[in-house]
Amino acid sequence: MIDDGTGPLTIGQLSRSTGLPVRTIRTRLRFGVPDLPDNPTTGRVDAWVELAELLQPAGEARERGLAPDAPGAATVLAEVLGDADRAAVLDHMVSASRAELARFRELPALVRGTEPLSTHRAAFAWVVAALRAQLGS
Repeated sequence: MIDDGTGPLTIGQLSRSTGLPVRTIRTRLRFGVPDLPDNPTTGRVDAWVELAELLQPAGEARERGLAPDAPGAATVLAEVLGDADRAAVLDHMVSASRAELARFRELPALVRGTEPLSTHRAAFAWVVAALRAQLGS
């Protein structure tokens, strides 16, 4: 549950506010980005690095000052998203970026006594803005 100042938020309330099924939220929490073990295999390190690099082009574009509605943003989106359906990606990212879900991703790390993983909020916001500009929404 989340205490956002208005009282605790249950997983059912989170489901209703985001439109995501409870099962989907539980699965994402259970199988979210894992912590690396103390002695990870090469494959695990490679997978971890790949996860960390997924939004790197968007983060770099944002840091360079490339506006999400600039012509070059389409190239960055192609690099990040490949040929994925832009409207579907936008819908997913908007629902996944809600503050309630971000807090749910942070809580397991706090329970484990580790630092929460970066949510890459700025890079996600840039991608969402670029998708909206590209889709005209």
